[in-house]
Amino acid sequence: MSAYLLVALLAAVDLWLAVPATLALKIDPLAAFFLIATTSSVGALLTIFCASKAQLRLAARFGSASFFGGRTKKHMDKFGTAGLGLMAPLVLGPLLTCVCGVALGAKPRQLAMYAVAGAVIWSGLIYFLLAAQVLHFPGR
Repeated sequence: MSAYLLVALLAAVDLWLAVPATLALKIDPLAAFFLIATTSSVGALLTIFCASKAQLRLAARFGSASFFGGRTKKHMDKFGTAGLGLMAPLVLGPLLTCVCGVALGAKPRQLAMYAVAGAVIWSGLIYFLLAAQVLHFPGR
């Protein structure tokens, strides 16, 4: 039970932190997929919710809806949210991705949808690599 909790906490912070823990603790690849996808998604959704509330408070206090306006907001609305939500969880982790997305002015619902999709896609890729034994320890 504590092994699953450790992997869940690591997956909430970063997808690739959970992979070595999954391998070291010899967790079943299907269980790893569900655990990593679920906790990454929940972490992303909680971060978006909290960051959106903080952004609204800062906007009310300082008078700006996003930290970057004009051109950056226009590009984020057009195609940046999808790329950020799908690709950045792999590089930055779900928490930092969502904080950056909200700070850049991404719409929270759209960012949440793409962040959850990105977490599921990358967790599925990790599951496939674990199941195909591409990712494994030599002694396993």
